[in-house]
Amino acid sequence: MPPCCLPTLGVDDIEAFIAAAGASNAIAPDEGCDGTNALLLSLPTEIGFCFGPGSFAAHRATARAVGGAMAIVNRPGLAYDLDTPQDYARLPPGFGGAA
Repeated sequence: MPPCCLPTLGVDDIEAFIAAAGASNAIAPDEGCDGTNALLLSLPTEIGFCFGPGSFAAHRATARAVGGAMAIVNRPGLAYDLDTPQDYARLPPGFGGAA
């Protein structure tokens, strides 16, 4: 079962995310490209963790500031997260009793 905040996340999404990172870093934004839904960092790194609104831009800015490459991965399974009542209303049938 996928993580509860990314209900449509699939193996293909994870494989694409890891492949995009290569030997570097990768980030997956939420649907509005505001928050960060997945972050893969090569260690050691100077890129810190950011949370909440604006975290996508903050992660990218931090990566640029320290000279780190950051692949952006846009996939529906990584972008659709459950943050608001509207997000829950959009759940596919069979998830948590949604019709």
